[in-house]
Amino acid sequence: MSTPSNPSQAIEDKERWLPREYGHGDVLCSLPPILRGIVFNFEYLPRCCDILWQLGSGDERPTNPYPEHAMRVLCDLASYNINKPISVNFAVVDAVEKWLKQPDVHGHKHSPLDVLDPLLAKEAEAQRSEGYRFVLQSSAVNFRPTKPIREKAMTLLSKCTRNPSTKVILRALRSLFDFLNPPRSLYGRIVTRDEVNRWLPEQMKALRIIEDLVRGTEDPIVHLQVVSNLQWYAKRSDQTDLAEKAKSIVGVIPDSFDLRIYGAIWQKYDQDWDDEDLSSYRARVNEELERVVTSFLARFHDGKNAFDFLNGVLGRFHECGIQVQPSDFLHLLACASPKVATEICRLIVSKFSSHLSAHLNWLLSGLREKTLTKAMEIIDLVIRSGIPVLCSSVAYGSLSRDGRERYTTMRLL
Repeated sequence: MSTPSNPSQAIEDKERWLPREYGHGDVLCSLPPILRGIVFNFEYLPRCCDILWQLGSGDERPTNPYPEHAMRVLCDLASYNINKPISVNFAVVDAVEKWLKQPDVHGHKHSPLDVLDPLLAKEAEAQRSEGYRFVLQSSAVNFRPTKPIREKAMTLLSKCTRNPSTKVILRALRSLFDFLNPPRSLYGRIVTRDEVNRWLPEQMKALRIIEDLVRGTEDPIVHLQVVSNLQWYAKRSDQTDLAEKAKSIVGVIPDSFDLRIYGAIWQKYDQDWDDEDLSSYRARVNEELERVVTSFLARFHDGKNAFDFLNGVLGRFHECGIQVQPSDFLHLLACASPKVATEICRLIVSKFSSHLSAHLNWLLSGLREKTLTKAMEIIDLVIRSGIPVLCSSVAYGSLSRDGRERYTTMRLL
């Protein structure tokens, strides 16, 4: 596309500015705002919801910067509003129920549960203009008329927790955990104790769904997510029944070997410091991590088995879309057993497409502390291989080193 020339200069035909050419993608992006207006004709509401889902489910753009994003329009339709008829919310939950029956529904960028979340809200928001003022309002959701909507939403979430995909289960858990929060005091609205207690039976139902999931699975990723989220409610919630139920669910989860290993790699520790200061908290976490490394080395005596197990764990996190940082675990592993760590490093170089490849530098950081010679041998092997992912990992690790180690590494690089 040409740009306008300086107006003081003559414009030749070939330099004339041409208007922007619009394509099919621009037409699709313009549809959601149009559909937003059509939905309030109830005859077309279900069909409009389906079209918005088709437009938005695979849209890679984030929703926040784009008010015309189809998923954002859908979530706005699902949200409660003082000036919106509740029949719209009923239609949206019916649409979500239909989408969840599709075999590939969880294979998109966005999830139908994103649309379900506003239907579980405990407060409704509205905005209006008064002269030169912009007024924001908040009110409690009308509890009884909206209860059937939440009951259907809970049923759908319960079905999602029985999905064979861990990624889908984690997404359903996120909605259930959000529902455990009490009503919020938005825009100066006062939330009474009676209003908080009114939600307790439904919150307990959400906890029972989580408990059924915990008892029916041995997946350490699911168990860790439940422990991580429920431990706050178990310790800090001022709703006694909810706190006791959360504590009992956490107590059901066994302290297994897999749970400790996955937790160390995911860095899922008890985030409630109680009366600890930062240094005490870090010391406690480090002690826990050292015990995990010791138990790991007691089971895996050679690098081959250790490599296969750790690579499998990282692969599971990758499938779930979880970014982990096993830096502390791998560093302590190398410090505790340079022999096993060296064998793992050599396997990483030979199998550079493995999930462990991006974390080579953390093993090398531990080797440097215990046996600099072995670390330099691995680094030299990496440089000679010329494999980008491994060289990048070594280069990243060298930035945090100093003295003779850093000089030797940088000389090799």
